[in-house]
Amino acid sequence: LKRSDFSLITRRVSLYDPTQLADRIYRTARGLLDQLGEPGPFRLLGCGIAELSAADGADSAGDLLDPDAQRRTKAERATDKIRQRFGDKAIVKGRALR
Repeated sequence: LKRSDFSLITRRVSLYDPTQLADRIYRTARGLLDQLGEPGPFRLLGCGIAELSAADGADSAGDLLDPDAQRRTKAERATDKIRQRFGDKAIVKGRALR
């Protein structure tokens, strides 16, 4: 996070297993922001991803603490297949229509 006076706030968390899911990355980053408790305003928000690995084995374990995780995973993978076949603009999330 970069404040309006250009000072920086950084936080880091590592996932236990590899992921390809944007939803999981977003929820992890959002959790860090919520824990921060800083009211802002911020001029820049960023999320970095490191230690990339092969796709096999990613997201193989379910999330016992989040019963809706499997439903969101299926929806995201279905969205990826539609975009792969028909293009990036074939399906968009509602919040992107503002």
